[in-house]
Amino acid sequence: MTNMTNFSKKSGFTLVEVTVTLGIFVGVVFMILSIFTNSLKAERNVANQTAILDNLALVIEQMAREIRTGTNYSTLEGDSSLRFTNYQQQEVTYAKAPDGDYITKKTGSDFPKRLTADDVQVTDLKFDIIQPQLSYYPPRVTIKIQVESSLFKGPLTFQTTVSERLFYYRPPES
Repeated sequence: MTNMTNFSKKSGFTLVEVTVTLGIFVGVVFMILSIFTNSLKAERNVANQTAILDNLALVIEQMAREIRTGTNYSTLEGDSSLRFTNYQQQEVTYAKAPDGDYITKKTGSDFPKRLTADDVQVTDLKFDIIQPQLSYYPPRVTIKIQVESSLFKGPLTFQTTVSERLFYYRPPES
């Protein structure tokens, strides 16, 4: 019997050992949960940034596609609006909305349609038409868009140049 009594007194953990172990375990679990929640926040932020960039890429591609097949380019309101004739012989105008921070497209006599998403704040839109000095080169239109969002640290600027893609341009015969 004495052997059994000695065994039960020496086995088990003291209250201090259990408290220290539990404190370490809770600290490790808290650190893991903190890393996990920060990773989720970062993933959501990246997904929202990607959605904004995808929307802008779509708008720029739509404008570029229609400008490529258009003719008779002119800028309005300084250089913040572009008017041209599309391949269907309709007058098209791309502009920054005068009462908002988004890009619109107006075709013919239709009302302007919003192109950019609500979470994309367009702060600047510029068009630059480059008419070449040689008549057999097509004109080029440079589009410059500046946007802001709470998801980005500063404004983002996108720029692309599009040339008219009509096939009747030929160099003069020598």
